[in-house]
Amino acid sequence: MTEELVMRLRSGRWLGETTGKEAADAIEALQAKVERLTYDGIHTCHDDCPRLPCVQRREIEGLRAEIRHLTNELQAHRRKTRRSIR
Repeated sequence: MTEELVMRLRSGRWLGETTGKEAADAIEALQAKVERLTYDGIHTCHDDCPRLPCVQRREIEGLRAEIRHLTNELQAHRRKTRRSIR
């Protein structure tokens, strides 16, 4: 439906060529913004996907991995310290 509206606006029959083109450009820009901000839509994701939710997911996964690493290091240090005390 939106694509049809954009095509009609671009044709210049509704609002005139200049105004229709500007309206169509605005609609397409907003559609692109919605697509970038929508994280539950199906898309082909890759390691450098610029979508905000994908970037956030990668950052969260990295932080979780760092937490796991630090937790393991702390546990190893505690075991080592306990053994040296005995």
